Order: sequence, then structure tokens, then C-alpha cells
Amino acid sequence: MDKQYNLMIAEGEKWLRKGASMGHLPSMYELGWRLMDGVGLAANPTEGEKWMREAAERGYLYAKRGLGWRLFDGTGIERNMEEGEKWLREAIEDGDVVAMNELGWRLIDFTEKKEEGEKWLRKAIAAGNTAAMVNLGWRLIDGKVGTKDPVEGQDLILKAIEAGSTYGMRELGWRLIEGAGVKQNVMEGEKLLRQAMEQGDLRATYYLGFRILDGKVPQADPKEGEKLLRWAAEAGEPGAMRSLGWRLIDGKDMEKNVEEGEMWLRKAIDAGDEIAMYELGWRLIEGEGLKQDVLKGKRWLKQAAILGDLYAMYYLAGWMLSGKIPEDHPGEGEEWLRKAAKLEYPAAMCQLGWRLIDGDGVDPNPEEGEMWLRKAIAQNHVVSKCELGWRIIQGCTPTKDRAEGEKLLREAMLAGDVKAMYCLGLFIMDGKIASEDPGEGERLMRQSAEMGHPMAMKTLGWRLLDGDGLEQNVEEGEMWLRKAIEEGNIDAMYELGWRLVDGVAVRKNVLEGEKLLREAAEQGHADAMFALAVRYLDGKLHYAAESGGNVH
Repeated sequence: MDKQYNLMIAEGEKWLRKGASMGHLPSMYELGWRLMDGVGLAANPTEGEKWMREAAERGYLYAKRGLGWRLFDGTGIERNMEEGEKWLREAIEDGDVVAMNELGWRLIDFTEKKEEGEKWLRKAIAAGNTAAMVNLGWRLIDGKVGTKDPVEGQDLILKAIEAGSTYGMRELGWRLIEGAGVKQNVMEGEKLLRQAMEQGDLRATYYLGFRILDGKVPQADPKEGEKLLRWAAEAGEPGAMRSLGWRLIDGKDMEKNVEEGEMWLRKAIDAGDEIAMYELGWRLIEGEGLKQDVLKGKRWLKQAAILGDLYAMYYLAGWMLSGKIPEDHPGEGEEWLRKAAKLEYPAAMCQLGWRLIDGDGVDPNPEEGEMWLRKAIAQNHVVSKCELGWRIIQGCTPTKDRAEGEKLLREAMLAGDVKAMYCLGLFIMDGKIASEDPGEGERLMRQSAEMGHPMAMKTLGWRLLDGDGLEQNVEEGEMWLRKAIEEGNIDAMYELGWRLVDGVAVRKNVLEGEKLLREAAEQGHADAMFALAVRYLDGKLHYAAESGGNVH
């Protein structure tokens, strides 16, 4: 069977190459994309690009469109959004409705030409393109274009479904199950996903499978969720392979099997799934479910970033700038962060913004930093509201309007940002924000601590110990510091550590105090290093090198 299959592939390639070498444009394009993607032929992206470019330059419409979106996305080819846009526009000039859709949603998602992007989607819709109906529909629901309009958005997707679009069934299906921008209707959502499945949509199978496993379709049997996920994965759906992989590694909603899980992640990678590269990469870097290997993890993360995965760019940059993984050349972390920010990824805009304001890992430029945070806020990025808000109040930004800082923090808090709640509480308690409610500061501080924010726990802890702005309560204060330590907060380790060594507001316990100070110092906490040094030099701690610890 394998021999026969190989003979069949070889014969197909022979005739395809013969046609391409004769200048047959469909053969040139077909050979190009198959070599670029490794579909039916051994992958050879360089040769594939050559054939596709030649077909496009000779005016073949499908090659213009294919080359355009591949350049825009960096799929099978080095990313060049400007050139990709040029080829898509050429296809549109040739009257290609599909290219209108392909260019439209990309302009919305990856450029500032959002109005033009919407215009092209609406032109494609007028020509009956169902993919454009769905693409504009969900972006209207999410407020990604123009004015947020969930009603028109849902109507457009329903119109696509009426025309038989499985993409529409899948998109509206999961949204109904989740209540994502539309009124929740789990049964109707499940029905739409099953309808798409029956028409062979593997992604709908994957979508339904993992939502059943996550308990979002309560009437369905969890065993069916795993069955659907495995079915989609075995049929070649990369997202299903990836989801099955990490779930098996973590033992999430199925029996743990690390070896099989890693195998599925690698299969998803072989299928070209950049998110699986990112997933494998960060797990190797963190040692999460897999044996830690920082260099291998970095390679996978970098490969995903090169292929255009924004999450990979963002995390690669963050880990490089924080020193967790080495840069291959000076400034590489900042380069990846800027690339993701320029591609309109709000989290990257946010990280670049605060790093530029603080001079953390990059040269300080508060003006540019504020600009990036405001760009992210314009996309309703909640974390950016918090990050800019508290920096305005602290006087770290060119803008000095504390009222605007408070407004941003309150907006972020109302959207569920716990850090914003903590910052508001802290600033009110410290008198940097005026509040008509005298108890609001403590209430917000306590609420954010109870919601698990480590810095809120730490701050509430030491203030209760010292009676600073709160009624003194030593027992509760120590409890909050210990809770923060359980969350890995090194500031709390330092805070409780020096107090235990010196016996300040807590019962003296030199052994435990030194242990906490050492743990914080080993994680890079400068104050903890200083506290240890001074106490050793002053004879408050007696270190015995041969025992590796303290002897009293």
C-alpha cells in the first residue's frame, strides 16, 4: 500500500512539474503552495515561493491572492505585510471578491486602516461572500471595527448560516455556548456546532469537544468530549492535536499521559500549528508538565514567533527582557516586543508601554511609553488602563492629571482588573486619591486581597502589623503576609523575613526569618540581599558555611 501510494505521489509530482515548467499557470501555483505547505510533496518553501511568485507575476489571480495573504501572515514565507497588501490589492483590481475579504479583515486586525478594511468586507458581502459576512459579523460583535454592534454582527453571521456557511455555524455556535457577545443559549450553540460537524467541519468538532470537556455543555457526556477531540486530532485538525496534547500532559479532564501529550503537541507542530510551538516552548522553559529545557523551549518559542504567532513574540520578549532566557543578540527582546506591538497586539503594546515608561529592560522613553499604552487602551485593553492609570497618579508619565489616572483605574476595576482595585485602595489610603467614602480604601484593599492579589495581601499584612492606616491586628497581618508568600510573592518573603529576624510586630523566629530572607534574595530581591548582609555584618545572623545554613 505504501509503495503504491509513493508511486502515485511521484507520478503526480512529475506531471505537476512538467506543466509548471511549460508555464502552465495553474500548475505553477499548485506546485508552489504544495511545496510551501508540504501537502502531498516534500516541503520546500523556498522553491514553492519561487513558483508562486512566478505565477503571480504572470498575472494568475489565485497566485496573487495566495501570495498576498501568505506574505501578510508569514505562512510558508517570510512575513512582509506591505508586499502582501500590494498583491491582495492587485487581486482585488482583477475583480477577486475573495481577496476583498482576505484584505479586509487583515487591515482591521493588523493595521490602522480599520475603516478601509470594513469597506472591503462590506463590498465582499454585497457580492455574496459568506466568509466576509462572518468575518465582519464577529468583529462587530466584539467591537473590533467601527461602532460595536452585536445585533448587526449576529444578523450577518445568521445570513451566512442561511447560505450554508459552516464557518458561520461554528462561530455563532461557540459564542452562544459561551455567551460571548451574544445572548447565551447553550442548546442552540451545541446544535449549530453539531450541524457544522455533520458537514465535515473538523474545527467545529474540536470546538464542541473541548467545550464539553470544560463543562460548558452540561447536558453532554464528558467522555464524548474526549472522543470528539481525539476524532478531530486523528483526522488532522491541528487545534485538536494541540488541545489534546496539553490536556494529556496536565491530566486536565482526561487521564494524564505526558508522553502521549507531548506526541500530540509535536504532531500539531508538524502540521504547522504555531500555537503548539508556543505551547511546547513555554512548557520546556518553565518545566511545566515536561522536563525543563530552557534552550529547546526558546527555540520552539522563537520559531513560533518567526512564523507570526503574536503570543510567542510577546512571551519571548518578556522572558528575554526579564533575563529568564538569553537573547541571541543585544536588543532582541525589545525587537520582538516592538514587532508584536506594531502588529496591533494590545498586550504587547501594554508591555512595551510600561517598560518604556519605567526604563525596565529598554531605554526609558516615557512619552513613547504613554503613547503605546493609549494605543492599547483605544482597543479597550483593560490591563493598559490600570498600568497607565497608576503611573499617572505616581507621576511617572508626561500626563500629570490624577483625575484621569483615577478614571482609568476605576474603569479597569469595573472591568474586573484586581490590580486596579488594589491600586485604588492603596492610593485612597495614602491620600493620593480623594474619596467621599472614608472606608473605601480599606474595603478595596481587603477585597483585592481576598480575590488573591499577592501585593494586596502583602500591603494589607504589613499595614495591619504596624497599624498604618488600619486598626492594628498582628495575628491577621501575619496571616496575610503568609498568604502572599504562599502565592510566591518575594516582597512578602522579605517583609515577614526581616520582621521575624528582628522580632518587629511578630514573635521573633530567627531561623524562619533568615530562611525567608535568603529565599527572596536568591530570587533577586535587592532589599532582602541588603537585609541579610547588614544582619550578618552586625552579628544578628551567624552563617556557618560548612553546614550551608545558620547555626544558633
